[in-house]
Amino acid sequence: MTSLRGTMRAAVYTTYGPPDVVTIRDVPRPTIKPNQVLVRIHAAAITTGDARIRAWDIPSIVMSIPARLVFGIFKPRKPILGTAFAGTIEAVGDQTTALTPGDRVFGACDNQMGAHAEFIAADPEKNLRPTPQGISNEQAAALPFAGSATLYFLRNRAKLQPGQRLLIVGASGALGTIAIQYAKHIGAHVTAV
Repeated sequence: MTSLRGTMRAAVYTTYGPPDVVTIRDVPRPTIKPNQVLVRIHAAAITTGDARIRAWDIPSIVMSIPARLVFGIFKPRKPILGTAFAGTIEAVGDQTTALTPGDRVFGACDNQMGAHAEFIAADPEKNLRPTPQGISNEQAAALPFAGSATLYFLRNRAKLQPGQRLLIVGASGALGTIAIQYAKHIGAHVTAV
């Protein structure tokens, strides 16, 4: 279905709950600031984070309170979920020179959400990277969530070092495949299950 001028289609939720609280609606198309670009989204990941926020399935009471403040106390503050996406540049702001319309990109929009829509406004310096040749939009959309989670746990939390041994359970999944590549890249010994 084609969007009307000035609007776009998006997966919207206005209450927390099961998957059927999400509906497809026409919503205003985002406008870009001078330092932003407008990305036409071709693929977006549905992550565990999206599912947990939509269902309000936060793993601990300690995290539930700050999460409510960020995402909405009684109803969702940001009605369009999605943080990881891939697509093409549709328009660029006046101060943006690194990207041009038609460029293929992938990225993540952090807690601002909004990737489960036809378009998203993004900061090309903070949120986007060029999609590598030979990578589909679907593959590129899976990279931000799995890649950032892998770096967080292996580099920041475990502080994995060259020569250390690492057992990766679930090595064929999104995080597992990236964890193998990261660990091998830094010189760790990997056992994959």
